[in-house]
Formats: sequence, C-alpha cells, structure tokens
Amino acid sequence: MRLGIACDGGAPAPVLGLLARAGLAVPGPEGLRPPAYVGDGDDGWLLAAADDVLAALLAGRLTAAVLDKETLLERRPRAVELLDLGVGRDRLLFAAPQAPASTRPRLATRLPRLAGRACAARGWQARVVRFGAPALALRLGLADAVLERASALGDGAVATPLAWSQPVAEVSARLVTTGGARALAGEELAALVARLREVLAAEGGEP
Repeated sequence: MRLGIACDGGAPAPVLGLLARAGLAVPGPEGLRPPAYVGDGDDGWLLAAADDVLAALLAGRLTAAVLDKETLLERRPRAVELLDLGVGRDRLLFAAPQAPASTRPRLATRLPRLAGRACAARGWQARVVRFGAPALALRLGLADAVLERASALGDGAVATPLAWSQPVAEVSARLVTTGGARALAGEELAALVARLREVLAAEGGEP
C-alpha cells in the first residue's frame, strides 16, 4: 500500500502514531523529513504538502491519503472519505471584530473557493482576499472579516478581539482514497479502516 500524508513543516506525529498503532510499518524518524517518499515497489509513504499529496492520489500513485477536511472542502476532489481520524479537530469560522455592516464585506482567508461558496449560501457578495494569515489581514485593515480555524484566531501574535463569529465547518484529518484505488485495493483498505476504528474506539475517538 502506498500512503500519502499531508503535512506542513515537520512530519505529523499524531497521524503517524495512530497509523503505527493500527499496525502499519511507519518509517523511522530518519526517513520522515518532508517532502519525502520512503519505500519501493507497491509499498511506500509520501510526506508532502497537501496539494502534492492530493495530486498524487488523484493520479493513481497512492492507495490512500490522509488529508485535512479543509483541503477537501476547498478542492472538492473526486475522492472518497473512508474515516474521520479525529486528529487536529477544529472549527472553521467566519469571524470579525463586529458583525459585518453589509453583505459585501472584505473577507480574508486561505480558502477562497470554500469562502465563496459559504458566502453565497448566506446571501453575501463578499470580496474575498486570499491571505496566508487571515487574522493578520484584520490587524492590517485589509479585511472586515475572516474565514479561518478557531485555533488560529486565538494566536496571541496575530489575534484581534473578535466579538462576532459563525460556524462554517468542522475539520480534522481524514483518510481518503479514490474510486479506482478502492476497486483495486478494497480489501486492504477495508482492513486498515477496521483496525483504525478499533484503535480510535479503544482511545475514545471515532468508533
């Protein structure tokens, strides 16, 4: 099985630990310095940015991948969610120092496609500003509101007092595959999901 793990910066220890407890032979630390591919033949591990992991999965080079739900919501790929791993659980919020005074706020976000759809669902015609650290856009006066993870909005280095918020989505790490990979490796994937469910249930996570 070839598995991809989306990561920003270092190797995602909670995800790798969960997979190891489910019986997978996770490579040693010396092989886990992303971006990297460790393995040969039909078995291997890809640790890379989410877009790279998703591209490899959709191209048929991976059996499955661990991607955050926000990536799936933003990209809307032709992928099949197999399991919520519960790692990195967070909420995506619309947030602002005060409720927007109009339906055309300037909205800073890392997720412009998701933001556009979520705004349209609320009848807003927001002017979406793509910004890597949305909370900073508020401090700089570049935006009236943000779409961002709740945990990132509380970072003391970028935090702005936020009196208004609306939930958009719950996010966490998800195990995903494609229809093609599922057809070729369905039994192997089903066995992996079953083992992960057992571990999560034993640890008080998703049953």
